[in-house]
Amino acid sequence: RFRARASEEKRPIQIGAPSALQIQADPVRVEQALANLVENALRHGAGPIHLEADRSSDGTVSLHVLDRGAGLPEGFADRAFDRFTRANASRSGPGAGLGLPIVRMIARAHGGDAGLRPRDGGGLDAWLRLPAPTGV
Repeated sequence: RFRARASEEKRPIQIGAPSALQIQADPVRVEQALANLVENALRHGAGPIHLEADRSSDGTVSLHVLDRGAGLPEGFADRAFDRFTRANASRSGPGAGLGLPIVRMIARAHGGDAGLRPRDGGGLDAWLRLPAPTGV
């Protein structure tokens, strides 16, 4: 969905995940959540975008959208998932500040969560944690 735009912007999207990972979730809603995170990475991030997944020790699967942009303004991560909240630098651009709240709502509706954390060396890790099917 985003490859052509990412290519035009010279920002490759790279995907890496173990093939055996599974989640228990509505695929349409998970695609919506991941699309919101990739859109944010394209709009506000820099460098290649990495889509990664890993299984946590608690049995959940985390989906990560990683970039090398400026990250978040100081103290914004705590408010980023509030509806209609946008970082100061992006207030004049497109968007209404609903993308991240939708991501978190989708994650929590599936028994998971979503969050943001700075990356070592700069950039952002926007993640979505979802349950794995029981017994997998």
